[in-house]
Amino acid sequence: MSQIRVVEYIEDSHKTLDHYSAELKNKKWNWGTIWLPHDGQHKDYKSGKSAEQIMRDLGWDVRIIPNQSIEAGIRNARRGFA
Repeated sequence: MSQIRVVEYIEDSHKTLDHYSAELKNKKWNWGTIWLPHDGQHKDYKSGKSAEQIMRDLGWDVRIIPNQSIEAGIRNARRGFA
């Protein structure tokens, strides 16, 4: 059975994905898949790349969480932590 475990978090803003990728890689943990919100596939107008593309280029296995209604998101989160 899969488990969700929150072992640490980064509270920050206005840094690049390169920065956050380096933070994660410095932990030397097996991260598995990086899950991004549905808008992680949208391309940035400045770089022409999406967060998904950038993280893949940095060597991560990336998946996008499908867009869903607020109610469905709350229901799925509750189910995941039940």
